[in-house]
This record gives sequence, C-alpha cells and structure tokens, in this order.
Amino acid sequence: MRDGLREELLSDAASVPAGPCKSCEREVLAYPLDPEADGAASHACVHCDTPLRAVYLIGEDELEALGYDVADPLRAGCGTGCAAGGCGPRRG
Repeated sequence: MRDGLREELLSDAASVPAGPCKSCEREVLAYPLDPEADGAASHACVHCDTPLRAVYLIGEDELEALGYDVADPLRAGCGTGCAAGGCGPRRG
C-alpha cells in the first residue's frame, strides 16, 4: 500500500467520540450503539460496554492525553512485514 494512502486512512477521521465512563472511572473512547435500541445513550465505552450519557468529539492529537495512541496496523508485527506478506506457514 502506498505510504500516502496509508496516512490518509489513518488520519481520515477528524474526530473520535469520547466521554466519561462511570464503570471505568475515567475518560474513554466510545463506539456508537444501535440507533434502533431503546434508551437515551447513543455510545458505549470501548472497554466495558457501559452506555455513556455524555459524549464529545476529540481530535487525534488529544488521544494521548486520554491514554490512547494511533498505531499503524500495517507496520505492526515482526521485522519481516506481516502486512506485506512476510508472515505465513514455513515451507519445508
């Protein structure tokens, strides 16, 4: 994958939902709940699935302050480049 496209995919989202989680007792990232479901909460905690009542949007540059990091999954793994086909079964 081209480096430019990789960067575009990682920073395409201008903001990420976050909010206070009572169960985790901290500010957490959130994921959207089913809009068809009953209840006032629209998002839940990514750690414990507790519905969050107050959700706000944060930028990528604010993730570190909440204890998160943006990582490129295509560059993760061993030095052989898993995403580039470097991993696989050993052939005799």
